Amino acid sequence: MLDPEIKREWIWAGGPFHPRSLLVQRTGAVVERCGDGRSVPLALEVSPHDSLFTDVSDPLEAPEVFQLRRTILSWRFYDSFRTDRLAPARSGRLATRTPSLAAAMQTILEIGDASGLQSAIADAFPRLPPGVGHIPAAVPAAGAPAGSAGTPGAPDRPGAEGTQILVVAHAEALIASLQA
Repeated sequence: MLDPEIKREWIWAGGPFHPRSLLVQRTGAVVERCGDGRSVPLALEVSPHDSLFTDVSDPLEAPEVFQLRRTILSWRFYDSFRTDRLAPARSGRLATRTPSLAAAMQTILEIGDASGLQSAIADAFPRLPPGVGHIPAAVPAAGAPAGSAGTPGAPDRPGAEGTQILVVAHAEALIASLQA
């Protein structure tokens, strides 16, 4: 199998892409800063298998790249989420456990919606005795795989904008109820 080959990368300011909002672009092996009607080279020999973030990371020369690189490196991912035919999420079970719960909860706490998480737990488990469902300000990541987490949340809750929930299901009734 061949490695992917990156042909073009863009960093732009604002909403949808427009050439006037382009800050940095990579075409082939060349990365350039754009603006004021001219381009300034930042890197001339980027490997076709590496992102521009690999070769351009100087905060003084390319602050846009540096800041975006730092932002991306701060994200958490469920990097061990199985998708093969025998994956637990593909079985006939109603739910699947994940060893990444602590990391997922920490992600929610770090994006600043601890009260939303508390509310979600209270809504989901209304009969819990007081204090049982309480989440402290920081959830220890002990036992959670390094680098694993994600952005779970409840999109219909105030303050939970930008969160995502991934559901893998083959049960038609479940899919229909989630789409409703």
